[in-house]
Amino acid sequence: MSHTVAHSLLLRLLPVALVASASAQGLGPPPEPPENPTTPAKIRLGQALFWDEQLSTTDTTSCATCHLPEAAGADPRTLADLAGSTYIGWDRTFGTADDTRTSPGVPSQRPDGTYIYRKQTGMGEQLTIRNTPLVFDSAYAPELLLDGRATETFTDPMTGAVVSTQHAALEAQALLPFVDEKEMSWFGRPFQMVLDEIVASEPLALAGNVPASLDAWIAGRDYPALYEEAFGSPGVTTIRTAQALASFQRSLVTHGHLPFDDFLNGDANALTPLEREGPDLFVGAGRCSECHPGAILTDHEYRNIGLDDVYDDEGRRRVTHVLDDQGRFRTPTLRNVALTAPYFHDGSATTLREAVEFFDVGGHYQVPNIDPRMQPLGLSYREKDALVAFLARPLTAPRGPY
Repeated sequence: MSHTVAHSLLLRLLPVALVASASAQGLGPPPEPPENPTTPAKIRLGQALFWDEQLSTTDTTSCATCHLPEAAGADPRTLADLAGSTYIGWDRTFGTADDTRTSPGVPSQRPDGTYIYRKQTGMGEQLTIRNTPLVFDSAYAPELLLDGRATETFTDPMTGAVVSTQHAALEAQALLPFVDEKEMSWFGRPFQMVLDEIVASEPLALAGNVPASLDAWIAGRDYPALYEEAFGSPGVTTIRTAQALASFQRSLVTHGHLPFDDFLNGDANALTPLEREGPDLFVGAGRCSECHPGAILTDHEYRNIGLDDVYDDEGRRRVTHVLDDQGRFRTPTLRNVALTAPYFHDGSATTLREAVEFFDVGGHYQVPNIDPRMQPLGLSYREKDALVAFLARPLTAPRGPY
């Protein structure tokens, strides 16, 4: 059988859902709330805020500190510096199975700027409790954070007024790190202090390697002037800050074509022979497409996949307070998955191969509410190799503007 004929047969055998799932064009533009139409100026303002360390109480941490472009907006520090980015779990013992690879934030502080000693981190940077999720393509998620705490309804945290009721998960999430005592703040920091810091700061004064296009847009102006251009009138508010940050994140979509898109569009040489074995496994023996369907390669559902049997982090239950949601976390997209190691909410899988091995054995613990799809797969070494190969280069898109 010729290579061309084999390619044609494979395309006919692939399920329609998977054919759609690989198409970057199938994603379409990310949804946005009608109250916050995206504009170039909002994107630029959001980009500046995203990179500005001055908005943390220590002038050391920005959103981009933990969401790095080379990792599709995730945090590779969790692999590069295990000693400085490993959060001890429920047993409070370093080096045991319940440790979590997380992101360093800011030292524990009081409002007067003095530091507080913490058992694990001393006077140093505290650690977040979860592995940092990516930001690329987050605009397509109906809810954000691994427990879904940020819903599509956005409420002004200063007034309690509902601003948007649909497609506003990015707005709902955007302000939380600025007042989180581990990420960028001290406990109880008022949002008004965040706004005062923005007004008083020279945009990106502490940042290095500011993109030339962003620097040219700022053009020596202060934040109030940038807000006025972005929104058409004076005023630095929580609503506008969230909307600008959300607009920037809506620009962080995997653009162009994945190599797998090219393959489906007729380029038989876009995938290697080993990579071409992956799609059948993805929808067949590997059962990946059951939880990772569609153009975004996730159904955004919450699942317990058997990572733990004792929970320091209760996952979705922290939001719903429903016992059956214990240990359930939002299913992530697989777009750019090769760039976002480590994997799972606890960062326990450091490579794609380890993640595939985890699913092959059906998880580590058969807890009462484990997802019923978590069954041993019995994949061969060759099949695991093919799945890893398919998940890597074919699903990695060119990095977008950041």
